[in-house]
Amino acid sequence: MTSSVRIITDSACDLPDALVQQLGIEVVPLFIRFGDDELIDREQLTTSQFWERCST
Repeated sequence: MTSSVRIITDSACDLPDALVQQLGIEVVPLFIRFGDDELIDREQLTTSQFWERCST
């Protein structure tokens, strides 16, 4: 009998996309709020954009 294991994490892990694809990791995106703006991490907001908005 064989069993399958999958690694699932949320987008706060900040793993590089290449590693996520290489290892077949499932990343569940978080919703991030800046004031009234609500964005989906990794879909509507990159890591660079996140840190840029945090600094303003």
